[in-house]
Amino acid sequence: MRANSLPACLASFKLLLLVLLAAGPLVLVGCNCGITENTVLDDDDIALPDDDDTGEQTFEDEDCSNGLDDDQDGATDCADSDCFDNPNCAHECSAAEAIVCGDALTANNGGAGHTDAVDTYDSCTTWDESGPEYAFSFSPDVTEEVTAALTVAGHGNLDVFVLEDDGSCEGTDCIAYGASTVHWTATAGEDYLIVVDGYAGGQDNFTLELLCPSGGGDTENCFNGVDDDGDGDVDCDDTDCGLDPYCLDEECGNNLDDDGDGYVDCDDPECFGDPYCDGEDCENGVDDD
Repeated sequence: MRANSLPACLASFKLLLLVLLAAGPLVLVGCNCGITENTVLDDDDIALPDDDDTGEQTFEDEDCSNGLDDDQDGATDCADSDCFDNPNCAHECSAAEAIVCGDALTANNGGAGHTDAVDTYDSCTTWDESGPEYAFSFSPDVTEEVTAALTVAGHGNLDVFVLEDDGSCEGTDCIAYGASTVHWTATAGEDYLIVVDGYAGGQDNFTLELLCPSGGGDTENCFNGVDDDGDGDVDCDDTDCGLDPYCLDEECGNNLDDDGDGYVDCDDPECFGDPYCDGEDCENGVDDD
């Protein structure tokens, strides 16, 4: 009878349970049986030990100029010790290479060897030189008037500055400057830095040529009174000097720095006394302008 079989089944189950308990701990193989384990995940959220990496969290290297704490060490950009030697974190510029009379060297003011430490050259001008700078060291053997001529490859707005090298490279050491050329009396035995800097953040490829009356190089020096290249033409009479700023006159009303000395139109000493710059005298019976 079905009703009489239930007590017998319960008795059999109790007997089986007693046997199992007497046999020791029960090991279940191949069954989770509702039992969960603590799962360990690393930085890529793959459970160990199935992951194939070390389980160590990794970060990017510190970018010293992006305003982020890339390596997550609590220090950002120049405050990070990883940026100690980074040019973007320098407080003064440094010479990337040496230049001598007659050299015409090509570089980029944001390229290898540049710094981005000087934004103003207060002892010379208030121009905004917030772009990167590229500096050359120069040590003349003789005292003479030297010209550094800057040629920019593209449309970058670059300027050139001469600094006395007193062991630092700071804007307050500026003694001469220009938009495309700069002239100064270089003293034998003194050290100088010639710095090409970017106006208002400008950056470009450029060539800097250093011209000295004492010579150097095999091209025509346009202001030393010598036929340097032996073609029979001297200084500004030589076609090689046709575009040299030293040989160009300032046009006093075109809003351009024609001779590259850093002064435009009536601000250029060459225009002092020019009718365009003198204005009309309204009582002298002369058409002054």
